[in-house]
Amino acid sequence: MMLSSKESKIINWAKKEYSKGYNIFADYQDVINDNQVCMILKAKHPTEAFYDWVYKTYEESELYIWPEIIKECRRDISELNDEGSDEIQEILQDYIHFIYPKDHFLKQEIRIDIYIDTGDSDFDFVCNAMYPHYNGDINKFNDIEYMKEYHYKGSLFWLAKTQGYDEKTLIESLKYDNASYGKFLDSVYNELANMPTHMPCLIFLKRYTLEELIDIVENERDIVIDINTFTGLYDKWSGGGGPFEIQLKKPIVVPHKYIFQMLPVHSYQYNIENCYGMSECAWNGRQKTA
Repeated sequence: MMLSSKESKIINWAKKEYSKGYNIFADYQDVINDNQVCMILKAKHPTEAFYDWVYKTYEESELYIWPEIIKECRRDISELNDEGSDEIQEILQDYIHFIYPKDHFLKQEIRIDIYIDTGDSDFDFVCNAMYPHYNGDINKFNDIEYMKEYHYKGSLFWLAKTQGYDEKTLIESLKYDNASYGKFLDSVYNELANMPTHMPCLIFLKRYTLEELIDIVENERDIVIDINTFTGLYDKWSGGGGPFEIQLKKPIVVPHKYIFQMLPVHSYQYNIENCYGMSECAWNGRQKTA
């Protein structure tokens, strides 16, 4: 189809002025909230869900941008002064694409509560409720079959193995309140003794960019926990937990299959920040000491 002279000029103008598209910029105060992050991470295709969210958030901006683009076009092409805006936009929109501020949000840091499940969910997250937990029975430590069927499947035994301790050593360290077995084992004892609810789930507090979170979820990646990460037992269903003072000796690689949930801090009712009154810096890890 032969283009008119005006149409050709509009197309050439668009190709010259907006060859790389039109950037829509986010305000520096624009953030994606925790509930929106949670929705994206739970989607079947998180990347697509994120792109859809960005588009829906900024699509209205186009209504305000088009009049400015058309004004520029009229300014540069004098013959268009008598043409209607709708006609000009109809031509331009095939040659100008909008670039949404995806990177602004992908680089945003999100505080995440990582819940671990090494078999705990099969028992409603009560596997870690061992003595000295108020619901634990010290005599059960002598029933090996019971321990294998029940408590050994809990995340605390997995955690102990990552720190170099077998089942027997962990059990021995939990029997006595006046003995010292080292920083890690003593801190596990203290965490259990001060756990006020019956569903103690192992949890790590971490901070990730949204881009990292999407990558972890979408590609089922393992995650690394360094020794300064706040680690503890918490019951998100009741809103209570231990002192969050489990002291790690070694970094941990958590297999993706053991990640029960990765929840943004404010995406659930009884969240840790509200229940403990924790500062945001807790998700940065403990202060490193010499």
